[in-house]
Amino acid sequence: MKIKLKLVAAAVALVVSGQASAALTGGGLFLTVWDSVGQKSYATDLGVNLQNLSTFAGLNLASDPLFTTNVTTPINSTNFQNLGANGKWTIAAVSGDGTTVGVSQALFTSNVALATLDSAFGSSLTARQAAKGGVVQRINGEITALNASLLSSTSGVQQATDSGYAGAVTWGTTLGGTIFTTAASMGQVMDLNIVGDARVGRTSSVFTDKLGQFRLSNAGLLEYSANGFAAAPVPVPAAAWLLGSALIGMAGMARRRDDEAQAA
Repeated sequence: MKIKLKLVAAAVALVVSGQASAALTGGGLFLTVWDSVGQKSYATDLGVNLQNLSTFAGLNLASDPLFTTNVTTPINSTNFQNLGANGKWTIAAVSGDGTTVGVSQALFTSNVALATLDSAFGSSLTARQAAKGGVVQRINGEITALNASLLSSTSGVQQATDSGYAGAVTWGTTLGGTIFTTAASMGQVMDLNIVGDARVGRTSSVFTDKLGQFRLSNAGLLEYSANGFAAAPVPVPAAAWLLGSALIGMAGMARRRDDEAQAA
């Protein structure tokens, strides 16, 4: 059985106005996770595209034996949980053939600021179309490689010698060559970006936008928020509390001494 990822070659119209809203057929999102030390990777079809992304209720990868402990072969005997900085992940999808104006879009995770992302695709229309088309084609290449592997119906594990290994230079932390980082460590949050054609008011241009955030915990819980996740509060070290208490106490003692001196 092969992973249910599809190359979308049909013409698809995408209209974005303000905060990105989209209409796509096909182009399902997929997740890749890789162990940079153990030299193996995991891939799964998320079962959603831009049409129903808002309905994504999360995915607990810990329920997938391929993500936790696959003892079929020694190379897959360790799991993908709790990898921390050694575990990298990215999410991507495609629509279109990557070259035809108006019908090709690339979706991928990154924490690059929108202005930086936009400028990375160049200033001229020709440069932007070529850069966007290259990203779409690299995503298509990873899907082709994954579909060529011996995978289950929705997920699979690859080792470094497999063509779909996500840690390879053809994918990795930059989708095989973009100038910005498209992956994060386990436990981190990333924006979901879209680059494509056919924006309202400038249909012949190439636009970039952000479509919310994904978060993948060390335990393997994947979550999505259209509005982004709130920043975690920074804990105040216990030593800081003790220092603060000591300073308040010293200030109180100083005031008492001043009062006693004035009374004398």
